Amino acid sequence: MTIIKPIMKRSNGDDNAPFYHSNEPSVFKESGETKIVQDSTDCQHIKQQLANKEQEAMIIYNNLEEVVWSIDIPSKDVLFCSNGFEKLYGYTLDYIISEQEYWQSLIHPDDRSKMKRAIEDLLKGEKLFVQYRYYHPSGEIRWIEVKCFPILNDQHQLTKLDGIMWDITDKKHMEERKEYLAYHDYLTDLPNRRQFDSRMDELVKNPHSVESFGLLFLDLDRFKHINDMLGHFIGDQLIKEISDRLRECVGHQHFVARMGGDEFSSILYGVDVDQAIEIADQITKQVREPYFIKGYELHITTSIGISMYPFDGEEANHMIHNTDAALYHAKHMGKNTHQIYTPSMNITSHKVYYLEKDIRKAIYRDELFLEYQPKVSSKTGEIMGAEALIRWEHSEWGRVSPGEFIPIAEESDLICEIGNWVIYQVCQQLHDWKRSGIDLVPISINVSPKQLLKENFTQTIMEACKIYSIDPTSLHIEITETSLIQSSIVVNETLTTLKDIGITLSLDDFGIGYSSLTHIRQFDLDVLKIDKSFINNLPDQQEDVTIISSLITMAHGLGLKIVAEGVEKQDQLSFLQQQECDYIQGYLFSKPILANEFITLLNKNRLQNKHPHYT
Repeated sequence: MTIIKPIMKRSNGDDNAPFYHSNEPSVFKESGETKIVQDSTDCQHIKQQLANKEQEAMIIYNNLEEVVWSIDIPSKDVLFCSNGFEKLYGYTLDYIISEQEYWQSLIHPDDRSKMKRAIEDLLKGEKLFVQYRYYHPSGEIRWIEVKCFPILNDQHQLTKLDGIMWDITDKKHMEERKEYLAYHDYLTDLPNRRQFDSRMDELVKNPHSVESFGLLFLDLDRFKHINDMLGHFIGDQLIKEISDRLRECVGHQHFVARMGGDEFSSILYGVDVDQAIEIADQITKQVREPYFIKGYELHITTSIGISMYPFDGEEANHMIHNTDAALYHAKHMGKNTHQIYTPSMNITSHKVYYLEKDIRKAIYRDELFLEYQPKVSSKTGEIMGAEALIRWEHSEWGRVSPGEFIPIAEESDLICEIGNWVIYQVCQQLHDWKRSGIDLVPISINVSPKQLLKENFTQTIMEACKIYSIDPTSLHIEITETSLIQSSIVVNETLTTLKDIGITLSLDDFGIGYSSLTHIRQFDLDVLKIDKSFINNLPDQQEDVTIISSLITMAHGLGLKIVAEGVEKQDQLSFLQQQECDYIQGYLFSKPILANEFITLLNKNRLQNKHPHYT
């Protein structure tokens, strides 16, 4: 009997014939000999399948974005490494293993201590999961994320290390970009409000990091006017150029941010109040220098509020509140200036805050009402009309001056809602007087420039007239010179439509603004109202005498009527009568009065047909 060695051999030439070897006894006879053989077909098929699977795995590993590898630690042999390793690192795994010190020198300095701790943990058998930066031979800094799985022997010694890693450079760049955008303004590339808040919190929570700092809040004066007239593209370019000037004024050692819209802030590290004022002065000077954008020469100014840490507040919110108060005062001191915070400012700012909040509710609480100031003929004293003036009786502060709440309404865009309320109130009042059998006189309504820019403004007036059966000729609309400078298509169309339906157009406060004869002719106005500031010094101030005489002559030459506002003295009236001024308004005849008082005065005036001052 012969024992056959375990060499695979088929029993015949047939490829499908089974393999035989002698590890397990199976006896059969061939040519008189007895042989012990074993059928190993299944075993060979399994081995072949394993070889195929290993080849398939290699194909998959070599085509993955991830790099897979395995190292025998005692021998430092690479058991397996997919093809992407050299592309990722710029070196082979064998080279990295043999040059450990060089490999460590290629790790970014900020990540070396982290990698050192991770390797120490690996030696203890702990899994590793880490992200680190690495200097690629191309000169590029790449981010790598790696997971390592250590295998220890019975003596707790590291014997094998398996790992998987991949390039996360693009992902990190995207994260860094998202982080940057989260803390920077998209238009100017300046830090944004979020970063400003973060800086302020850091400063006040770590007071030892800086002994003092100045806080500046900046608000551009009349920026919205430029935006409305020339469009947002020009406005955006202007904001960019202003941002560049602010960077230059503040310098790299300080912080400047865009808070949104036309608002900016600056943190001035380690400065005293004199240095803060000096920088604020420099900013106002630089900002008001002309800008040349797309063929336009633009001029703009800024108002600045200043507070100092820790004198004006030891908490971020307190500092911000006080700087806001200083900015508010700067804007109301004539703009193009700066104001340093003082505690008394909070009283006014507190009231402004609540006025802005409460004015939204005033209409629905019936706190708003109208008074009427008569317009009379300068020749006869006969009442020819009246101007409707809005009033506010606040539940806490009592009568609030229009000089206080109208600017707030203008800034918050509530002026349009209030203006519409006035239109409907006047039409309703005219309706009530008409039903009472009273012969109507025209009532003038003041209209904000913002209202004129609304495309549905004329529709609002016509709707109010229709609801209360009022002839539009009973209404006069008074506009400011700001409305004319806007000179937009919407304003032009609105004024033309108003004229077409019979409404009289008056230009209020003429002489103190920017309008010209061109504007007056272009818009086909009916009446010019001379501002009170020109009337106050009549007839003693020769300059005002000359101006008023010229204005009246010019207006009459253009076919316009003249109304003089603020007439309070008899000698003022006498001068205006000599100059043939058409109408007057003022305390000499009557202050603004309630509707029922106005009707009483109107009836009395008609009975007498003249006022005592005209006898």
